[in-house]
Amino acid sequence: MGMTPGFLNPRPARLTSSTLLGMILVGGIPAKADPGMGTSLLNCRLDDGSSMSVRIEPRLQQVQQLDPVTGEVKNTITTVEPPAELGGGIIDDSTVKISEREIQWSTRMYRPQYVAESHSIHRQTLAYRGLSSIQRDEGPDIDELAVSGTCQRIQKLP
Repeated sequence: MGMTPGFLNPRPARLTSSTLLGMILVGGIPAKADPGMGTSLLNCRLDDGSSMSVRIEPRLQQVQQLDPVTGEVKNTITTVEPPAELGGGIIDDSTVKISEREIQWSTRMYRPQYVAESHSIHRQTLAYRGLSSIQRDEGPDIDELAVSGTCQRIQKLP
């Protein structure tokens, strides 16, 4: 039985991932570039009256906290998770998750009491949320401080 006009080929051609990547790289298929996923410099005004400046590096999944006046890097946060077999103690860990929707980073330290910070910035609205936690007097109680604010994209620090 032959193929009649109007019927689709039951075995459509498939593109392999290497073929598709090659076509994108040479311009055969336009790749949609998201300008928001490149390196960003943000200055945030927080509701407690302070400010914070950060450089976001999505390709490296890295956040750099900058001095708002000098622009010097004060802290670089990447994902560092110690092996579970080390257990508790004086161990630091941090996570960074940068997606099209949100920028999140957090750090946890045990010195000997527990200290943690978590931060998030919504990529569309540039709304900032932060939470700091600290264990009180090596006991079970933890004090928390939440802060919010708004960020703006900047080209360079003043």
